[in-house]
Amino acid sequence: MIAVSKDEWVKDFGADYIISKYDKVVEKVNDITNSKMADVVINSVGIGTWESCFESVGANGRLVTFGGLTGADVKLNVQSLYTRQIKLIGSSRGTSGTRAELKDLINFSKELKTKVWKRFKLDETKEAIQALFAKEKAGRIMLEIKS
Repeated sequence: MIAVSKDEWVKDFGADYIISKYDKVVEKVNDITNSKMADVVINSVGIGTWESCFESVGANGRLVTFGGLTGADVKLNVQSLYTRQIKLIGSSRGTSGTRAELKDLINFSKELKTKVWKRFKLDETKEAIQALFAKEKAGRIMLEIKS
């Protein structure tokens, strides 16, 4: 697995390679894969990383996107999409059935890891949203909801 991050801790979560220079992602993926490029690319950021994500997908690969933190209006070269046979997959929270399946999967695999950077109480939602944009953010932000 190749991770694009400035944080070394992503190796603890399964990354075999880390690309820390954001302007060199496509070049580094090309080097690591011997020009094959990636089978699956996951973009959780949006427009800010769209171009490098799309260019990093290999022939018959998949680009999964579910985030728009940096914007949602992307530019797409349709010819490149169909000549390389790329499959675009958009994802959201899913259906209640999907969530139930995910819950079962999580219960099944207790070895899943998530790096939590900060936790906030529900009444601290404003601070949690501001923390999303913090330069020092190193992991997920969790809202604690007490029932």
